Amino acid sequence: MAAGLPCVVTDWNGYKDTVRDGEDGFRIATRAPGPGNGADLAYWYSNAWVNYDNYVGATGQFTAIDYGAATTAILALVSNPDLRQRMGAQAKARAREVFDWAAIIPQYQALWEELNARRRASAPQPPSTINPFRPDPFTLFKSYPTAYSSGHDIVELAPGMDWAMAEPILTSPLASYSAFNRPNVEEAKKSVAWLSERSSATVAELAAAVASPSRRSHMIRGVLWLARYGIVTLRSPAEPAVEPGS
Repeated sequence: MAAGLPCVVTDWNGYKDTVRDGEDGFRIATRAPGPGNGADLAYWYSNAWVNYDNYVGATGQFTAIDYGAATTAILALVSNPDLRQRMGAQAKARAREVFDWAAIIPQYQALWEELNARRRASAPQPPSTINPFRPDPFTLFKSYPTAYSSGHDIVELAPGMDWAMAEPILTSPLASYSAFNRPNVEEAKKSVAWLSERSSATVAELAAAVASPSRRSHMIRGVLWLARYGIVTLRSPAEPAVEPGS
């Protein structure tokens, strides 16, 4: 931004406060499990049954972005020099006005004062059954994603996707890393086949169709893994379906 470049970023954590969507660049929607959906990850990590790399790797595998929106944003900047120039100029101005040290240091000082006031005013917290040193990662990062996933989300097979295309993607080193409590290859294969026979379904319906009862909660959360690698698309029931090419 300080160099006058419009940015295409994920709508995630600090980018929410940095890039103004449609002004300095584009923020691409993200989706992750809601708070309380990572107790198994936290429990295994707290007991040293998985190491830190696998813990953060498994957590990250359950985060997906909107590939269609990312493609649209990049193409808009590639094909429209006026848009690039306008957004780049606004980005540079915002970097100077908001992120220069002269603006940042007073904000740090105000934050320290606020935190100190909160510390002095806070009441003792009730005991919790959750290990405070190893919290549920999706509770810890609950403010990061654009939206939470759920069994009510609508899942569709990505355009042109079939198992011949999906298998090498999902078995690649990047996608297969840290395979903790998520769909296995057979469940993924069944998911692709089942979705290929219908236009859409809810995530809960897919999980019930392809996973055993003891595996359905992993499947519901694990659909995000399939979306992360472009095998399926996800949207909330309130979102309209996106027509191909639109």
